[in-house]
Amino acid sequence: MSGPVVKNCLNCRIALGENTNGAIQCPKCQKNEAKYGKATVCQFCKLNAAFHEKKCVWCAHSERKFGDPIHCANCKLKCAFPKNSKARKAENQSLCRLCIMQARQTKQTHLSGIPVPLDSKEKKENQNGGSSHNHSSSSNKNKRKHEKEESTPAKYGRPGTTTTTSLSAMAAEVLPDFESQNKIQKLNDEIGRLNAVIQTKETQLLEKDKIISNLKADNYNQEKKHRERVQQLQKEKEESIRMIEQIRNKASKK
Repeated sequence: MSGPVVKNCLNCRIALGENTNGAIQCPKCQKNEAKYGKATVCQFCKLNAAFHEKKCVWCAHSERKFGDPIHCANCKLKCAFPKNSKARKAENQSLCRLCIMQARQTKQTHLSGIPVPLDSKEKKENQNGGSSHNHSSSSNKNKRKHEKEESTPAKYGRPGTTTTTSLSAMAAEVLPDFESQNKIQKLNDEIGRLNAVIQTKETQLLEKDKIISNLKADNYNQEKKHRERVQQLQKEKEESIRMIEQIRNKASKK
């Protein structure tokens, strides 16, 4: 039986949970969209979740707190924010937020040979375990070590191991989803660009219609004034002729 479907926010990809009532965005992204408008692509993680200053909320917060990002060891994007200076100096030794989220959803403990950090729930469970779980903790460490050895590249493993198969399975689970997200983001960006072009063209057409209407009105007023002027001149001409005729008649009677 397949596991439960995990619903993620359309923008930041955070898990929405079960009681979402059909929503496709998390509350934070809904609030930001209402405040700043449609999201654009984040300059770091490339998610369509940048509502302000071309950065998503997660990357902007991490940049302020931990400094500039480095390359993720798994997806190779420059969007990993290591929390300590030692990890920051070691390139390709940290994972980005999105890769960590995907690894947790697929129950992976290592990606590209890097341990996946525990989430807050797992950390709490480990802290509550105490000394009574020393044996279990040792077993987990051995299990993690074994999984790490299996997830490292084949050239570092022993002949006959399942290293290559494990790495291929990991790539099949993580990379296609990431690639599809990039495609969706590019399509959303193209749709946004085309909508902006259409809006610009519609504005230009409205301006041209306004200019044409004003020209027609000016032309009508000019023609009206011209007709009135011609009629006035015609009346003045007829009045002048009538006065001349009267003067001639008076002169002939004398």
